[in-house]
Amino acid sequence: MERPSDNVSLGMMVGLLLVVVILLVVLTLAIMWLKKNYGGGAGEAEESEKPDDRKVLGDLGRIKSEISPEVFKALQRTIVSGDVSKLAVVASAIQVALERGGAHPGFGNLLLTLGILDAGACGEAYLLGALEIYENKFGPDDPETAVTLAVVARNLAKQNSAHAEEMLIRALEFYTANDPDHGEVPKLRAAYETLAQKNAQ
Repeated sequence: MERPSDNVSLGMMVGLLLVVVILLVVLTLAIMWLKKNYGGGAGEAEESEKPDDRKVLGDLGRIKSEISPEVFKALQRTIVSGDVSKLAVVASAIQVALERGGAHPGFGNLLLTLGILDAGACGEAYLLGALEIYENKFGPDDPETAVTLAVVARNLAKQNSAHAEEMLIRALEFYTANDPDHGEVPKLRAAYETLAQKNAQ
């Protein structure tokens, strides 16, 4: 003979299982409804979210005097390239520069993002432009600048830039003098060794 507590436990388990099944059915129906009503036009949504190239170019012209000529040319080339993923970042960067100025660290952060995304000549211009903004805003010995310098140095090394060695040495000198146990030190050393091996070939 079963005890009443066993019946209660069994009833609770069955009830819980029923609730889970009902939730799964509701979730499945909700997903199907969303796909039906919003899933079909993914390409259209992407197209409508793409920034207007002409407007972005026009806005770029408005900040020309506030940014370096190299960064201006890189932004111009990226806009003309039509790369949607980069164009969205460019539009955001230009908007920050319009609102806060071309020397604002927020603009520098977006240049850094563009420099990481672009492995070509534009990438180098973006990375060096971001570093220049940080050095002018915080000074060359500030920890914020050092973090930016480390990111710039490692990415320039990946891109085989002519500036990579100089930047890696500067970053290593800063960290070994100020914070030798910082997590950037092994990354910078590895990047420097890899670069030295490439240059030795």
